[in-house]
Amino acid sequence: MLKIVEIIPILSIRRGAETFFANLCVALKKRTDVKLDVVLLYDEIDSSFIKTFEEYGIKPFLCHKKKGLDIKAAKLFKRIILNLNPDVIHTHNCCFFTYYLAFGSKKRSWKYFHTCHSVPDVEATKVEHFFRKRFSRRGLITNIGISPIVSNSFKERYKIDFVPYVLNGIPLFDSTKHETKKFDFIICASFDENKNQKLLIEAFRIMPNYKNYKLVCLGDGPLLSEVKSQSEKYGLSKNVFFLGAVSNVGDYLSQSKVFVLSSKNEGIPVSILEAMNCGLPIIAPNIGGIPDFVSSKNGILFEANNINDLSCAMSSIITNEQLLSKISSYNKKYSENFSIDKTAEDYLNIFKGNYE
Repeated sequence: MLKIVEIIPILSIRRGAETFFANLCVALKKRTDVKLDVVLLYDEIDSSFIKTFEEYGIKPFLCHKKKGLDIKAAKLFKRIILNLNPDVIHTHNCCFFTYYLAFGSKKRSWKYFHTCHSVPDVEATKVEHFFRKRFSRRGLITNIGISPIVSNSFKERYKIDFVPYVLNGIPLFDSTKHETKKFDFIICASFDENKNQKLLIEAFRIMPNYKNYKLVCLGDGPLLSEVKSQSEKYGLSKNVFFLGAVSNVGDYLSQSKVFVLSSKNEGIPVSILEAMNCGLPIIAPNIGGIPDFVSSKNGILFEANNINDLSCAMSSIITNEQLLSKISSYNKKYSENFSIDKTAEDYLNIFKGNYE
């Protein structure tokens, strides 16, 4: 039985990487050939993640970390890992310096893997990349990309020959609950500078006949009030709806026609995979790992941060019923490639060294 420790800094907000992490933990926990433990550096956990972990008997170890370099948390982290005595350590997001403070640069009995959830300049700081590059070239860590584009970007950045990749996955669900479409467009994303909902509101407003359409925004975050005010200023209260963070995202996706994402930087957003599972065409920026799985067959890629390009993409899809129907059928089938169980199997193969 393979002993795996999955590690992430924090689960206080339900974002893409955090949601993927929780889904992967559940998929690994359900396997009979894996002993799974979960470690969080910080203590805060969103209630939805707590509920999921409790349902599957996952009790995370907490390191009580504070912001910045925390020696005390690193010592606790070290005690936890040594006590668990894993075969594999698998980290996500910014865990490296806590690991480095705990174990230095000596080779350990376990294998250390890190999933790169976006391209290098987005995924971590230059300082962290400097140290991780040294670890990588000495064989102390194996980086794993979430798409071919992301993997190649780390190969070039770290000057190493090979970075394997595993496509993100989701729990596939029944997307046929709602035949009636209440919303024309939907975005599921935290409200922050990167997700760039301000751009989306501007693009929606300049669509021809925009008052005939409805946009629903799911998510919470520091810029929610500001984006709401922007929408109200343009008189869009009857067209744009802000519903906050919801646990039943699938229900809202099933009631919508088109998924749209307006981000400045991305890896492979879990929200896009969930939307495809519900048969929604995808409108997304041509950045990060997105072009690896979004094309003219299942949506439209637009130039990031380009209001006119985004607005044109939204208008061209929503006014073409034949295209909507064609893409919907394609995406429902295509999303089967992104099962979280397949993703877990692919990670296990890498952990065991079974990859080319």
